[in-house]
Amino acid sequence: MTDEIPHNTEEKVDINVNTNINEEQNEEKINTEKEPPLKKNRLGPCQVCSTNESKYTCPGCSIHFCNLSCSKKHKEDTKCTGKRDVTKFVELSKFDLNTLRSDAKLKSDRSERSRKADNIDDHTFQFHPAHVKFVQRRIHERSIHMQLMPQGMTRRERNTTQYKNKEDKVFWRIELIFDQQLDENNNKVEVYEKHVDENVSLNTFLLQYIDASSVSVTGDSVGTSTLITHATTRDKLKNYTDRLAENNTSTCPFSFFMLVERKPPSSKPNEVLYYELDGSKSLRNSLVDKIVVEFPIIHVVLPSEKQSYQVITQEQIQETLQELKDRINERKEKKKQFQERKEQHEQKIAERQEKYQQSKNDNQRGSDTHRGRGRGNFVQRGRGRGGGQYNNSRGGHK
Repeated sequence: MTDEIPHNTEEKVDINVNTNINEEQNEEKINTEKEPPLKKNRLGPCQVCSTNESKYTCPGCSIHFCNLSCSKKHKEDTKCTGKRDVTKFVELSKFDLNTLRSDAKLKSDRSERSRKADNIDDHTFQFHPAHVKFVQRRIHERSIHMQLMPQGMTRRERNTTQYKNKEDKVFWRIELIFDQQLDENNNKVEVYEKHVDENVSLNTFLLQYIDASSVSVTGDSVGTSTLITHATTRDKLKNYTDRLAENNTSTCPFSFFMLVERKPPSSKPNEVLYYELDGSKSLRNSLVDKIVVEFPIIHVVLPSEKQSYQVITQEQIQETLQELKDRINERKEKKKQFQERKEQHEQKIAERQEKYQQSKNDNQRGSDTHRGRGRGNFVQRGRGRGGGQYNNSRGGHK
């Protein structure tokens, strides 16, 4: 028996073939169409490496860069913080909705910070040990404004500064950062000493690391390990040792800068300021009228790089000191107000307790007077008909 193919099956096959042909033609048309031209990069080439196309814009200085390494390099070269200057002047013609939102957010943030600061009293801070406050007072007597960080902070724990009463000297912890010298990990070389005599100059202190003929100037005894450490550090500071060898004068050719961590109110948000320290003077004289957070962290700079550090002016220093003085007086006033509120609160509690105790005593006396109204609680003594005493609670004569 032969199988017969129905006519409608042939029609379906023809339809499928035609559909496939149409799809192939459509795909060929799509492929033959010209691709749209690539959009030109509006940022242009990278302004750091000049090899790749820019992808990002720095919010702080508006420079265009292509990757993270270029971003880090431009921050090191220009001392840019990478943060947008929210107080930057904007022309009225360029003032838009985004600028308005930024100003509103800035005002809201400042108001919130001010509100939180007003709610903070001195008693909420953790107190420092007596010996730490003692060292701070001795330093303040030298017109050096030392500020302490809260207990537990890394910088607070690292501070080994001490005061020796017999010698009437402060022995500072000093950290040196050599900005123009990198180690094997591409980090700036850093050295520190735990106890440095305040009468030693910065030039003398520095030479023990870059000059083999110099001796240690720390307050500790010098051992073999200390000399080895200095020699090892000297090997890492080739840029500085070479520059010292080229120096024809007897003076130290390097400059010393210390970061201003409490900036004056008139400074810009992204502005980085430094104190310039005189290397020929002692530490005690160099730090006069300076605000030091825990201990000095000093940048040692080659002469060729000195101009890239913006130095704080004397007017800005006085402005900062006045602002610090006003804040200290404000904190004292807040502390005084807090003590007054505390005394008033304690007085109210004492009055409330006194009233409560008096009310409790009155209730006790009333209870003793009326005790016995209940059955068998009050003993009434008197004379009965026969002249004898009787007990009302018991109902009988004695």
